[in-house]
Amino acid sequence: MKRLLPRALLLTILLAATPIVAGVTVPITGDLQADGKLAQQRNVPLLMMFYAEHCYYCTRVEEDFLEPMLISGDYTDKVIIRRVDLENPRRIIDFDGAAVSVSEFAARYQVRVTPTLVYVDSGGRPLTENMVGLTTPDFYGDYIDRRIDTALDQLREKTVRAAATELPGKNLD
Repeated sequence: MKRLLPRALLLTILLAATPIVAGVTVPITGDLQADGKLAQQRNVPLLMMFYAEHCYYCTRVEEDFLEPMLISGDYTDKVIIRRVDLENPRRIIDFDGAAVSVSEFAARYQVRVTPTLVYVDSGGRPLTENMVGLTTPDFYGDYIDRRIDTALDQLREKTVRAAATELPGKNLD
């Protein structure tokens, strides 16, 4: 009994010190207008992962890359991440507030296979090239980071240009 108590105490301490993050999943979007408003408020891009429920590579991208990004907290000020279920038969709310089928929405971004990652601004305008499939898993996280950085740069450039057009006599070109 005396030996079990220190071990039990040690196990309790170790478990208490270990961060347990259960149930963290990438949210499925149904209202892109709301997601767009959130992206606009934060001045960050929206990363949409188009996926299918039984797609092995979609699961890998979500579990190995996107969920850890959410858990880390390092991307809170860089990107909003959402999933778009290509098998969803219901309509979703588009960036302009209109209802649209998922297939129509996916066609707009030339999504033909899963997973496809699409990076857009708050109005749904593409900011960088899509990432199609899961290529080279060892480098995939870096590819995501580079696309996020490119999308952020595009947003900042748009913000600077918009601000310049509001100031009389200022031209950044």
